[in-house]
Amino acid sequence: EQDFLMEAAGECQRHGIRTLAYYSLCWDKRAWDENPDWRLRDSQGNTFGADRAWGILCMNTPYREELCLPQIEEIARDYPVDGFFLDIPFSMSSEGQCRCKYCQAKFEAAYGVKLTAETPRDLCERFRVGTVASWLREVRLICDRHNPELILVPNGLHGLRHSREALLLQDVAVWESQPQPGDYLTHSYAV
Repeated sequence: EQDFLMEAAGECQRHGIRTLAYYSLCWDKRAWDENPDWRLRDSQGNTFGADRAWGILCMNTPYREELCLPQIEEIARDYPVDGFFLDIPFSMSSEGQCRCKYCQAKFEAAYGVKLTAETPRDLCERFRVGTVASWLREVRLICDRHNPELILVPNGLHGLRHSREALLLQDVAVWESQPQPGDYLTHSYAV
């Protein structure tokens, strides 16, 4: 049995090359295929991924506790890496907020109101960025338990739209630039 991450990270470590373990969140086709209950859902119950090479998952489902956090714990504990590049650290539907049963239950517990199409967008956004912050807090605790020197590099967690807590939990801020034709000037402005 081969373990590419172990081999590559070990070899990099022997040569003094710092290594980040890449971990894709929220876009995981295998988890999407095998666990329909973990899928991000819009207000109509639609999911996103049947026609794609990836499926979009919700971080408020058991996906977080049953798959993501145990895998991150294993890497933090057992692999010679210097940290994590956490890709797609938040999920969002075209409506802005997942409406799976887990999000609905957590939203109602947090705010005392139901999550509906009429829920104010700013409240939905507060819930979404709170989800990101709570998940990053859990990852930080895992890293600190095994190696406090591990760094966290969540992709796309920048700017004012994220909570201060989430921004402070990252060690390196990354903004992945994928301009569309005719959209090149906005990237220099954002930087």
